Amino acid sequence: MISKKQSEQIFFEALCSFNYLRNYGLELAYNFEDYQTVRKNCPDLSFEEVLMHLLRRGDSIRVLDFEGDYNSQIQMQDIWDKVPTTDLRHLAAIAEGNYDADDCDTVLQTVFFGEVIFG
Repeated sequence: MISKKQSEQIFFEALCSFNYLRNYGLELAYNFEDYQTVRKNCPDLSFEEVLMHLLRRGDSIRVLDFEGDYNSQIQMQDIWDKVPTTDLRHLAAIAEGNYDADDCDTVLQTVFFGEVIFG
């Protein structure tokens, strides 16, 4: 069983590779004012760390599909619920620090869409 903390860490690692999903015409969306507030108070946090902070405090982030109808919105509960449903080999690769863009792509798509749709 994967803990909530492990799910968050795996999602964070995958989120750091989100640029790969841009190849599918997908973009991340979030409340920019909330992002700026966190960024101002914690200037040393990376982009992904700020997004995780927003999720931990109950905010949501979205994926917008500019080429189709695969828009999605998630909150922290989705990460806790869906990361453990990802194919074990991708989870193991990320947990062991021996992962590639395909592993991250699979985790992100599983969390945002419940399955791998692209690629």
